[in-house]
Amino acid sequence: MTLAILQARLSRSHAEFHAALTGVDDATLEREPIAGEWSARDIAAHLADWNEEILIAAEHLLGGPKPAHHPIVSDQAFNEAHATLHRADSWQATGTRLNATVARAIELSSRFADRLEEPTEHPRNNRGTIRDLFHGVCGHQEEHLDAIRAWRAARG
Repeated sequence: MTLAILQARLSRSHAEFHAALTGVDDATLEREPIAGEWSARDIAAHLADWNEEILIAAEHLLGGPKPAHHPIVSDQAFNEAHATLHRADSWQATGTRLNATVARAIELSSRFADRLEEPTEHPRNNRGTIRDLFHGVCGHQEEHLDAIRAWRAARG
């Protein structure tokens, strides 16, 4: 897979995420459950939190510090702790943060154009390629997009 295809997928999955929420008011995005107890805001915060972990891991590959908290050994503990941190954030603030992480992922991926197939450690106590690391951003959005689409369909 080329860098251009990876970046197109990052952009497309993010655009599809936002398109699925278009026309829904902020209060609904902040409060109405979509997946379990999580609202759209909670899902977006969750995505941004994991994106940040992916970006920290990628930056380490470029000479940045190794994250002391990697590997993350419990997804559930990480998710619960971070959900609590962002519970009062507005949809606007959360959407802005998510947008920023995706934009950073697209920009940062360009620094790995010739290294995408190199093996590396991922934040979740697993290994894969650098390409797989960035696929964590778009793949995770795509995973949650199914729940959002089902919620929108159920709402009519």
